[in-house]
Amino acid sequence: MAQEPVQDNKKLMNLRRELADTQMVMLSLLEDSHDARGKVEEYSKTLEQRVKERTYELSVLYEFSQQIGYTLDYTELSHLILTSLHKVVKYDICASFLLNGDSGDLRIKLAKPLDNETIQQSKVLLLDAFEQIGSADFDERNVTVEVETTDDFVKGDPPLKGEIRSFFNVPLLIRDKTMGMINISSLNQDAFTEGHIRLLYTIASQTSVAIEKLQALLKAEKSKIESAIESMADGVIMVDKNKQLVVINPAARKALHSDSYQGRDIDFEDVTELLGYDPVEVLSKQGRAFVKNEVSIHGMDYQAQACSVAGSEGEIVGTVLSLRDVSREKEIDRMKSEFISVASHELRTPLTSIKNAVDLILSGKTGETTDGQEKFLSMAKRNIDRLAGLINDLLDISKIESGKMELHFAEMDMKDCVEDVINTLRPSADEKSISLKIILDPEVPSVYADASGIDEVMINLVGNALKFTPDNGTVTIDVHELKDLPDRPGGVDGFVEVSVIDNGVGIPEEFIDHVFDKFYQVESSLSAQIRKGSGLGLAISKHTVEAHGGSLLCKSKEGEGSTFSFTLPMADKEVQA
Repeated sequence: MAQEPVQDNKKLMNLRRELADTQMVMLSLLEDSHDARGKVEEYSKTLEQRVKERTYELSVLYEFSQQIGYTLDYTELSHLILTSLHKVVKYDICASFLLNGDSGDLRIKLAKPLDNETIQQSKVLLLDAFEQIGSADFDERNVTVEVETTDDFVKGDPPLKGEIRSFFNVPLLIRDKTMGMINISSLNQDAFTEGHIRLLYTIASQTSVAIEKLQALLKAEKSKIESAIESMADGVIMVDKNKQLVVINPAARKALHSDSYQGRDIDFEDVTELLGYDPVEVLSKQGRAFVKNEVSIHGMDYQAQACSVAGSEGEIVGTVLSLRDVSREKEIDRMKSEFISVASHELRTPLTSIKNAVDLILSGKTGETTDGQEKFLSMAKRNIDRLAGLINDLLDISKIESGKMELHFAEMDMKDCVEDVINTLRPSADEKSISLKIILDPEVPSVYADASGIDEVMINLVGNALKFTPDNGTVTIDVHELKDLPDRPGGVDGFVEVSVIDNGVGIPEEFIDHVFDKFYQVESSLSAQIRKGSGLGLAISKHTVEAHGGSLLCKSKEGEGSTFSFTLPMADKEVQA
């Protein structure tokens, strides 16, 4: 009986040990379960983050593929590549290179301020890789480099200087030919993952497809343009920014007699020699979009018009020169001038007789006239005078065009000329209460000119100003020595400039280039009620001024007034007619 409690105690102790062991196992299982739950939660968060990142990458790729599908410009294409990559890859520098003939366009995008040496490292890494695998030869000196920054670029921070420790290059392949390269670089070690590289290859693949489509489209459009240019009756010559001939159509080859250059093709130097000037240089010096001249090539008359061709960002990428055969037009114009000259001479004699007869009747020498007769005779006299003026203008323009206009050059004081014109036209100004102002530098030198011709020019310009200036307006005559204006034809040191300024109705911008054309009349709502002349006055004035070696220019704005300015050589300067 005494042994039973002892055995019971042993059993109890065993049970307690088993219970403790069970508790230890249960605690261990609970700890393992907690660790497993934590690992599951951590893995779940990691997986969720990866899904988010992958979803974002796919959205960027989708947006990129949509945008490049509508891109018709290589520059815009490069911009899309660099911008899209920055959204998903944290690079320091990204560069995109596209081959363009024997040169190329390299665009570099910076995510942070970097010094030039670091930027140059990225450029060298990309171009070296391209040269190693590329099949095309290109000159690095002709590579156009443009540097831009990302949207989160912090301006004002000092540029960082360091060594590129991570980079990756991916080629752009078009029909198995390397036509470009994309580079991503970082100053950090192991900055790019396999996912980044896969993404870069995907973007490069989509870019290659876009470039191939763009090239096919441009080739088709180029073929259409070339066909149109080839069939044009006018000669067309296109040169690039390096003055290399890009296009020269059959009409231009015929005009330039290109078949006479045995053993070689005609080049731009030959073209400038035949023209007598370099159109590219003229456009550059004058800062104009186009320039038009009449030239003689192999005995034929042509109107040569040169136009600058601007790129997408406004830079000049080339020049187009058109040659229009005007030989037939000039012959017709010569015949017309001869007819006008003969007709004017034939009309002048009977008109002079009619004028003398009317003047005689009005003077009362043939007998007294009634008020009614005098009224109609005065009306006839005014119209006879208008007709006589028109005939004189026609004769003057005929003399100018035939080269028979005689000018008698001598030293001339512009002060005397201005005073004579003011005295002549003062009654016309008083009728409309127009103020005539004179701005004349007392030190202005004398000019070397034909006094009669310049008087006519001044009367024409001031008369027009009075005609197109409303009542109570102002007409100003400004005379001064012209200095430091090399861009103006004839407007260099040694010239005097005369300006006639009014605050009248002005001339619409689209008509300014034609105001010096023969018989041209400006049609505008502001000048519709104004009685106009023959349309020859300004043409004659321009020819007269140019015969003196000067130039006549017009500046005007509709509703605000006009300024007509002409230059004359100083008395100690020879005429450059």
